[in-house]
Amino acid sequence: RTAIAVEVAAVTSAALYGISQYDGATEASSPTIADYANANVVGVNSSNIGVINDVLVQLAPSSRDSTSELQAVVDAFDELLAASDGTNNNNASLTQLEYNTLGLDQINSSGKVSLLNDIVDTKSAIDVDTFAEISNLANAVDSIFLTAAGVEPQVPLTVALFGSVGITGVTVENLSLVLRAIDNTSDDTTEVDSQIEIQALVNQVRADQASAITTLSAYNGSGSAPSLTTYITAGVTGVNSQNIQVVNQFLVQVEVDGSNSLLELQRIVNAVAELIVCADGLANQNCNLTMDDYRVLGYLEVNTVEKLRALNEAMDVIDLTPSVEATPGSPEVRVIVRDNVSEVVRRDR
Repeated sequence: RTAIAVEVAAVTSAALYGISQYDGATEASSPTIADYANANVVGVNSSNIGVINDVLVQLAPSSRDSTSELQAVVDAFDELLAASDGTNNNNASLTQLEYNTLGLDQINSSGKVSLLNDIVDTKSAIDVDTFAEISNLANAVDSIFLTAAGVEPQVPLTVALFGSVGITGVTVENLSLVLRAIDNTSDDTTEVDSQIEIQALVNQVRADQASAITTLSAYNGSGSAPSLTTYITAGVTGVNSQNIQVVNQFLVQVEVDGSNSLLELQRIVNAVAELIVCADGLANQNCNLTMDDYRVLGYLEVNTVEKLRALNEAMDVIDLTPSVEATPGSPEVRVIVRDNVSEVVRRDR
């Protein structure tokens, strides 16, 4: 070989070694456009060098110490960037190998590739110009698939994470319901490998929740009482087979405008739970219901500190545990509480 060829080979080797050893510790040591050029890698420019260097840090040195390996990284990112044109035009067609080349090892199935391509297709370049952003999308896909398979993901699915992958309508009030809907899909994950399927799940959860809340709010004691399924579908927690009869009793006496949202329904259930704990038949001073708690249950007369204190003292010695309430012939819990409220109000006059 000529002296020039030897020198060129040495420059290429040095560039490859330097790039392979980059660990992201200091900006000063970051590979430059010239370094990539010396390594015979094409396509690196001022627009993409930052994210390419970000990706390299995620890869083992042995996976980025040749021109072909580095070129594969650049080509995969260029394809990702081209697909992220801000238009939903089905032009994202990266493969599992290309995603893995970008350090996204969690994309390890054709279904995950399909979903991530769906997501990338709707993104703009600014949404994928750092490894952290790309990794966030991949983590969301992985977590959706793990949840569908009945496995708890390392990266929890949040309202923000759903939003980041283009799924709308997920809120704090329905997040647990959405997660359960995903968990209830087939374990083979074929029902969550596209944005359309996941969005359809969310839309159904929202419709079912709204219907359940309407059913609960409209209940007036006639017809069939709300079931546990109705409460669960509405997203209300804390209702079980032991206390549902008591909860339904109080639901009857609350006006519709006081029970037509998840927040209001949950407050009713929480107040009932507090009441049941308090009225355990033991004079143990564990009644700490507030005026708001009693108002939520429909007892608007409890409007002074004196009435509140007297009513809590009265309730403290009464046994309203669900097992007692369920005894044939026993009076309704709400009637017992109403009698005590009336007595407290009478004494306060």
